[in-house]
Formats: sequence, structure tokens, C-alpha cells
Amino acid sequence: MGLSVILQSASADFATTGATVASLAAWLGPSARDLRVFRQDTLPVIALVSIFATIGLLTIFHLLRGRVRLHVGRTGRTVPRFVWQERAAHWLMAASFVILALTGLNKTLGRQTLLPLMSPESFAKLSRAAREMHTYAGVAFSTGLILAFVMWVRDNIPSRSDIAWLASGGALSGARTLPVDRFNGGQKILFWSVMLGGVILSTTGYCLLFPDAVLSGSAERLASMVHGLLAALLMSLVIAHAYIGSLGMEGAIDGMLRGGVDLSWARQHHELWARRFDGGDNEATAADQVRQMEGGHIAGRGGIE
Repeated sequence: MGLSVILQSASADFATTGATVASLAAWLGPSARDLRVFRQDTLPVIALVSIFATIGLLTIFHLLRGRVRLHVGRTGRTVPRFVWQERAAHWLMAASFVILALTGLNKTLGRQTLLPLMSPESFAKLSRAAREMHTYAGVAFSTGLILAFVMWVRDNIPSRSDIAWLASGGALSGARTLPVDRFNGGQKILFWSVMLGGVILSTTGYCLLFPDAVLSGSAERLASMVHGLLAALLMSLVIAHAYIGSLGMEGAIDGMLRGGVDLSWARQHHELWARRFDGGDNEATAADQVRQMEGGHIAGRGGIE
């Protein structure tokens, strides 16, 4: 097809559609063949490599470094770390993301991995159920994302001290780290990565739910590529986060399971934040502090204001 024919066709198309952005994307974006090759060949490789590479690197790190232990034993005193609203938003995101990951991997890898193990009819039923679960889990994930942003954004504003903390090796170095407040530089990177990535993931996901109303032509195909690629990268990030918050660091998961952490953990990893709890004999007990936090007396920051 000659260039003049393409230009004439494009001109006619723009004239009938009002030269919308979607129409422009239909001319400039990937073709249906590009999307098919990406889904069948490229994306499965990217997903498998990113996931297994992350697991492999974490395994090597754990074997060489081991778990980050408390330098000083537990004090037996628990200080409040996360109120129940924060924990609810976190676990809502976590649970829905696991469902999204599994159902999304079924779409990406199901034909190669599951279809040979079951009948075509069973695989078709599984895929239909997975699509439904993916939709509802997407709504839950975006809801948790909004709640987490509202509650944590003020504690995740980057500062120069974060750069110094990262340069020192961070919490996983095993050495004494620079004192930080409620969230350190690594946690802030995680927060903004999840927030920005989650917004793009949710936006492309909702667009793909209603392609005829929102997208047209290769705009839909481009959204599908971005959605799949970003999902694979976020899976790796979440795996690393899950490791650090559980097996990788002693005492870290207590905050998200029970709402509080040992004072020794707080002093070692978030020294500036822990100083709020070193007020002496007149300070309220840990149980009273948790009740105060959940009642709104401590403004949801996990510390005494």
C-alpha cells in the first residue's frame, strides 16, 4: 500500500471521527499481529524470567546473608505500628493482587501449562471463572490502593535523608543504619512504585473492560501490552516485598499481623519514629496506645503526636 493511499485513508477516518486520540493511536500503535506475538511469545518469557529471577536472587541473598536479626533481644514491650484501617487496606491490596496475579498468569501461561493437563472444556470453564475473578479483584485492588494512598502518602514524602539511608546499604545491610522516621527510603520507593504502577495497571484494566466505549484499534492493543508488562514487573516487586516483610527480617511482619512491633525492632529500624515511645514511666501502655490510635487520638501515624 502506497503512502498516498495510507494518508487518504487516514484523512477519511479522521474526518468521520473528529480526529480523536483513539483514532490516531489506531494508526500509530501496534498491530493485531504485534499483540498476538507479544501475548503468546514475549509476555510469557518476561513474566517467567522476572518472577523466577526475583525468587532466585532472593534465595541466593538469603543463603548468603541470612535473616536480618535484631541486634538487641526483644524488650517484650510492643509499640503500635499500624492501625486496623491501615492493615485492612494493606491486606485488601495483598489478597486482591494475588488473585489478579494468578488469574492473569492463567491468561498468559494457561494454554502452555494448564491446557495439556485438562480437557479443553474444563480449561474453558476455568478461564471464564478466572476472568470473572480478575474483574472483581481489580475493583478490590484499586479500592485498597486509594485507601493506602490517603493513609500513607504524608509519611512517604521523599527527603534527602532517604538517599543517605539507601547509600548506607539500608536495613538489609546488617550494619547499624542511619536513623529514619516511620518509613525508610526503601519503603518509600515501594510505596510510590505500587501507587504509580497500580494506577496505570488499574486504568488500563478498566479501559480493557470497556474497550468499545474507551478505546479503539491499536489503542486497545497498546493498553493490553502495557497492562501485561507492568503486571509482570509488579509481581516481582511484590515478591521481594513479601520476602523482606516476613522471612527476610525478624519482627517486621508483626506490625501488619497484630498492629504492633517490639520496641527493640522499632529502635533498630526506625530510630526517629521509635523515640516517640521512649517517654518514660508516664507513657501509656502499649494496649492503651493501640486503642488510642484506633480511636483516632494518634492521627493514624503509629506514634504519639
